[in-house]
Amino acid sequence: MSTTALKIIALILMTIDHIGRFIPGMPLLTRIIGRASRPLFAFCAVQGFEHTSDRDNYLKRMYIFSVITGVMNFALNSIYPDAYHTLSGNIFSSLFIAFFIINTGFYGANLARLAYVLIFNTVVHNFVAGNFSANLLNITDAIFPEIFHCEGSILFFALVAALYRGRESKKETAEAFGCYCLVYLVLVLLANTPVYTSSPLPLMQLLFSYSIQWLQILALPLMLLYNGKKGPGLKYFFYIYYPLHSAVLFVLGNTF
Repeated sequence: MSTTALKIIALILMTIDHIGRFIPGMPLLTRIIGRASRPLFAFCAVQGFEHTSDRDNYLKRMYIFSVITGVMNFALNSIYPDAYHTLSGNIFSSLFIAFFIINTGFYGANLARLAYVLIFNTVVHNFVAGNFSANLLNITDAIFPEIFHCEGSILFFALVAALYRGRESKKETAEAFGCYCLVYLVLVLLANTPVYTSSPLPLMQLLFSYSIQWLQILALPLMLLYNGKKGPGLKYFFYIYYPLHSAVLFVLGNTF
């Protein structure tokens, strides 16, 4: 499969997931099905970042749509202050900061620059969180992104880093992404032990109801079908679809 085909599948899975997120009364199965969407988008973004001829332009485009999405989320939450589910997701912000870190590097002057940006952005987040409404964070976190308060938090950065590490071959992809999912599952299981909680959940309830994010491993077979080709593109379609479909489902979920 080309990256375009994988993006279309991820888009369908994401839409199903967000139907379950924003529309009241939807079965949990919609959220389970959607677990594969985020790692698929991350995988495709890694391939795009790796093969683009202009990384600066790639990052600029990601940043612009991050800000657009953040402003849209802020506006819709202001219109629907008592929403069934707050509109807060911004995958563009998470991808931008992940690739910004990877592209900047961890050595010499680049490391100092990276540390400054991340520390400054974290200070901005904490200041806004402590003095303004949480809704404003949709805008400020998009303008000043950092890995601890983006969508998926530092675990999403770890996901992108793992996929970037395994970008050279299907074997390396399987190893890197498989290890990431395994570590995630182990952390979920450890958090359910008496050491960390006074009320451990039954295993099936924990894994298939309370903490389903480990099911992102379902994306691996699709990643392994990647044929190394870009496909027909449709670049801006995916950039536009993400905030647009979220807005539509959010409004529908709070109208009917």
